[in-house]
Amino acid sequence: MMKKIIKYSTSLFLAETLTLIIGFSQRQYTAEKLPFCSNKQNEFAPAFAKDGIIYCTDRKHSFWFSYSDTAENSSQPFDLYQAKLTKDFKSTKSIERLNLNTIFNEGPACLFNGDKSIVFTRNLDASKTFGNYTKSGNTLGIFFAELKKDE
Repeated sequence: MMKKIIKYSTSLFLAETLTLIIGFSQRQYTAEKLPFCSNKQNEFAPAFAKDGIIYCTDRKHSFWFSYSDTAENSSQPFDLYQAKLTKDFKSTKSIERLNLNTIFNEGPACLFNGDKSIVFTRNLDASKTFGNYTKSGNTLGIFFAELKKDE
């Protein structure tokens, strides 16, 4: 009797697993570029936020002055931005640079606690110095921040 129960449960488990695999493989999605994305900057690592998403980008945030790496293959550092979108994600209401950014890399990130808390990646040394931000020892770490007031 015990062998029959084990065989039956194993067969049932395999049948359910195959059904799930086949069901997932039949799903198809249509991808569309979001309205705020450009062809000039890298934009990646989206995460849901109130009224839209937060994401990483190497968008230049100042017309007059911006920090960049002084290494041979220099690049613009990545920052966290929030895009406020319409509910259908078809239109952009606004794009704002998050105020926890440094002159170095930030992101990806995850908001929680009603968008009042954030866990994010950034360079361990975020002091404002000029030069090569990829210097030895300035690796990435994971940070936590809380919003001080509702905005």
